[in-house]
Amino acid sequence: MKSPYPFQQIKQSALLFLILLTIQTASAQYSRFTFDAKVGTNLINGSVSPFPGANASLNLRFSPCRLISVSSFIGTGLLWGNGDATRIAVSDVDNVNRYYTERFMFNTEYYNWGGNVYLNLQNLFNPTTKPKRIIAYVFTGAGYMRTRSLAESLETRNAIERYMTYFNAHIGIEVKIKGNKNLDYLFSIQDNITETPYLDGIPYDGKYDSFISISAGISYQIKFNKRHTNIDWTRGNVCPLFRYKI
Repeated sequence: MKSPYPFQQIKQSALLFLILLTIQTASAQYSRFTFDAKVGTNLINGSVSPFPGANASLNLRFSPCRLISVSSFIGTGLLWGNGDATRIAVSDVDNVNRYYTERFMFNTEYYNWGGNVYLNLQNLFNPTTKPKRIIAYVFTGAGYMRTRSLAESLETRNAIERYMTYFNAHIGIEVKIKGNKNLDYLFSIQDNITETPYLDGIPYDGKYDSFISISAGISYQIKFNKRHTNIDWTRGNVCPLFRYKI
């Protein structure tokens, strides 16, 4: 089966960008695009104890209104760790499962791509107030991960290398802090859920792997008019199809 590849996602994102650009031009009162870049660390919940990994992502985000925004992202990262993993051996004599531990180390490199939907909590709970310095969001999204995992037994020195593609979903919290007229600062934490026990290359516990990402970065406002303000920092709630203010 052919694995999904991010170039297809990039083509779709380019088409989406053109559509949204048309909306942006038609809605000339606010800017609605941001380009977000973040870096951070990962901690995997897998078969053995994790070490802090790394992540980086680029995100094109569009806000049709203050309450909801959507984005397309690409990213890359590293997961690694070592420790004792529980293995199962089936006896050919009495057909009884016998458990023993074996020490492993692993490292997994990945790149991922997909989309997110954000909910602006400040607008949800206090829509009539213009945000001053901080906006909090909850977000969820889904996409694919392409991985190269290398797991090695520290006792037998046997190693297995796997290249695989997984579907994954995530949910998180993001905080945007006001910077200058064009640049804001981002801090986020998200829980990444996969559909595989092979993310760390050590599948003996039979459980699906997951990992936590903690990131910080910048959000650059894409403006077609220098006087425009990004819609998230206004008190209006203007959508392309419903032109009204609260």
